[in-house]
Amino acid sequence: FAIHPTRCESVAWISERKDVLYTFFYLLSLIAYIYYIQKQYKLKYYIVSFIFFTVSILSKYAAVILPFFLFAIDYYYNRKFNAKLVLEKIPFLIISIISTTIHFILPEVINSNNIITADYQYYDRIFLGSYALMYYIIGSVLPLKLSLIHPYPLKSNNLLPIEYYISTIVIIIIISILIWLLRKNFKYKKDYILGIIMFILPLTLVLHIIPFGGNIIVGERYSYISYIGLFFILSRLYCNIIDLKPNIKIYLSIVLIFITACFSLITYNRNKVWKNSITLWTDVIEKYPCVIAYNNRGTAKMLLKDYRSAIDDFDKAIIIKPDAYTYFSRGVSKLNLKDYRNAIEDINKGLLLSPDDFKAYDSRANARIQIGD
Repeated sequence: FAIHPTRCESVAWISERKDVLYTFFYLLSLIAYIYYIQKQYKLKYYIVSFIFFTVSILSKYAAVILPFFLFAIDYYYNRKFNAKLVLEKIPFLIISIISTTIHFILPEVINSNNIITADYQYYDRIFLGSYALMYYIIGSVLPLKLSLIHPYPLKSNNLLPIEYYISTIVIIIIISILIWLLRKNFKYKKDYILGIIMFILPLTLVLHIIPFGGNIIVGERYSYISYIGLFFILSRLYCNIIDLKPNIKIYLSIVLIFITACFSLITYNRNKVWKNSITLWTDVIEKYPCVIAYNNRGTAKMLLKDYRSAIDDFDKAIIIKPDAYTYFSRGVSKLNLKDYRNAIEDINKGLLLSPDDFKAYDSRANARIQIGD
């Protein structure tokens, strides 16, 4: 888990410090809750668990699912389901409800959801979610095509790419096999169930079944806490195999050392991508040449006063999909190169798409001053 390449995004990206923070307090809350169960329900451990949960949800909204995972902990420790069990979770659930209410009235969340809803039907969310889940499962063992941006798929004849439908079929098969296996009684069954819940539960917030803000179909950072559950399952499986066939421990150890070395190397190289904005967005462009990547790299070049190179990026973004931001940015780049008339032309195009951008009028005024208008 610690050296897995998908961890880079949460650790190297300073804005995603919230991932590390919320996970830290999330796990402390779980540990305190386990002590609460093991120490004959001493109130101090319950209070500590609640405080850590509150701090976790203040770090990142994703901690909202912790109260539901507490029920999985209860199941793991053979606690009888009754009114007391539910009442224990009420304070946690109140904090979750308050946080959810605040989160979903934020303008940026509402606006992002409206954009997504406009592009995809509600039944599409099933296929989007299945694809995302398959990505996280496959990515745990084959972390390929890592990228800050994984854009939403383009629809053709109102259909998603074929892999989205195939993913749904595979997920149905996996769920069917799991249900069949978990219906049987075997040693450490609860370990596997706990790991599955810990993997799936945090991802329910980002599998597109429930609309959420954002412009990506999957994100490495979304798997941060979920992969603890996944590797918990793999750890238990490893131990079970060793118990059944002790003589293959050496071979499994060699495989694990090899995988660890590979992941470490990929992680080391992946961290280099996060050196600066140019390296980061260049990496995205190599994998997904999308508007946001060209725009952001162009903006980074503008800050370095490399205006000609920035214009090249804005040109490519406009070819993919013209938008106001790109026209304004290209116009400002031309303004800095003293190409005033073409700067005015670009800003005019941008104002047709976004007529309320006061900075654009300011830039156009500056360009007109330079040509004596």
